[in-house]
Amino acid sequence: VVPVPLDFDARYSALWKRYVYYVCSGSFYDQLPFVWTRYAWQVRETLDLAAMEEAARLLSSKEHNFGWMSVIQTGEMRNPHRKVKLTVEKVPMQIDSDDTPYLLRGKANTIYRITATCDFFLYKMMRRIVAILVAIGQRKSDIDALAMIMVQHDNDDADTTKIKIPNELSQTAPAKGLCLDHIEYNIP
Repeated sequence: VVPVPLDFDARYSALWKRYVYYVCSGSFYDQLPFVWTRYAWQVRETLDLAAMEEAARLLSSKEHNFGWMSVIQTGEMRNPHRKVKLTVEKVPMQIDSDDTPYLLRGKANTIYRITATCDFFLYKMMRRIVAILVAIGQRKSDIDALAMIMVQHDNDDADTTKIKIPNELSQTAPAKGLCLDHIEYNIP
């Protein structure tokens, strides 16, 4: 615990934040360990990791308008153009051995960790990014559709209210897989 200036605000004084989101996929859906049923989004389909990594690179490539991937709250004054650093990786697991604690035992499913770092996140932005990555991993959408929508929204002269976003790319991931991992402040 350290003293802070009177004008310090836990939300608005942050230099950057990092969120982590866990997705569990696999055919052993009914035999997931308790921990993962409670703290990860479960999807039955096997996800295409390479496609998800490509989508993460596209979203991280430069500053983009993330307004369409969030719920803009009334009175929001911050610019929705953000530069986000995204990674998608498989989490190595050995969950079906005698040495494994009871709460972690189950059949081997694939756990994906999606990590995002940004100076600030718009409301529901991280959960919508995850839903887009999972839709692409499930092959319900593709990189070309995502790229086209991003180019349209990045164009400052475009009327974004007339841009049609496919249903697969406008979903919100459940909250239970999301974890605020780190907040960085400029406090000595």
